[in-house]
Amino acid sequence: MAANVMAIEPAYVVFSLGTQPMIAEAQRFLREWGVEPLGRYGRWEYSSMGQVMRDALNWASDLRSSMRMSRGVVELGNIERGQ
Repeated sequence: MAANVMAIEPAYVVFSLGTQPMIAEAQRFLREWGVEPLGRYGRWEYSSMGQVMRDALNWASDLRSSMRMSRGVVELGNIERGQ
């Protein structure tokens, strides 16, 4: 069996003096471009896989609701998408 292993250093986020302002600025920049930072590295927080999945599902649910309210919904088979 073949495997492709990638070592990512560090595996957990690392906090240091001045980290919070840099995180806030990076997240603001991403959001200005329509990118929602999620997950351990996107939010720069210690989080489990369960927490990350919950955050992603909540974000998707909020996005879906806002699309329905602001633009209407077009059904494409089993997929609903705002127009």
